[in-house]
Amino acid sequence: MKTLTKVLVCLLVAASLVSTFIACSNDDKKDNTTTSSSSVKDPADMNTSSSSSSSTAPDTDKPSTTGTALFNGAENDAQDSHKGEYVYWRDQADWEGAAVTVETAEISEDGVITIAFTHTGTPNGFGFQLFYNPADAANGDVYEVSFKIKASVNAKITVNGETQELTANEEKTITYTVTLDMHPEANDYQYGTSVIDIQFGVGHAAETTEDIVDGTYTISGVTATKTN
Repeated sequence: MKTLTKVLVCLLVAASLVSTFIACSNDDKKDNTTTSSSSVKDPADMNTSSSSSSSTAPDTDKPSTTGTALFNGAENDAQDSHKGEYVYWRDQADWEGAAVTVETAEISEDGVITIAFTHTGTPNGFGFQLFYNPADAANGDVYEVSFKIKASVNAKITVNGETQELTANEEKTITYTVTLDMHPEANDYQYGTSVIDIQFGVGHAAETTEDIVDGTYTISGVTATKTN
């Protein structure tokens, strides 16, 4: 009888231990499930969060720099070895005292020219210039020229000898006729005429009446039609 009682007691103790173990095991599973669900984010939430924190609005104050760079030279280059290309020239302080920094000088695939510059030092009406002659241009050729130009600032420029006034952010169409008389071999910088000859100011050095104006300029819709 005593032996049977001992056996029953042992069975009860064992059953109690098993019940306790199962209860503890279930509690651990609950804890693990809670931890796992709180640390995993919805993929859509992760993308939204990442996108909103890393995206940057485009800087509209700076011009695009995705086109082909224009050649930095002088008017005689545009009349000779770089015919068929747009060529720009800038004062570098040691020339006429205006230190011009070019931020952009390029042409896009669809023919839009973008120029942006700043400068310091002595006012210089020809501190930045742009030139162009067709690849087959020759002296005596007569061209009818037309293009549209827009500036981010109010400015006066000189186009083939004629002063043109630009109003900030307003596009202006310029047309004229030019007879070519190119002299790329000149050693006195008197190179004659080019199909496109733009000074981004008015006057020369000490005779400057309108200094070049820092800003962004776009030129588009250029046509140069030979008429003779």
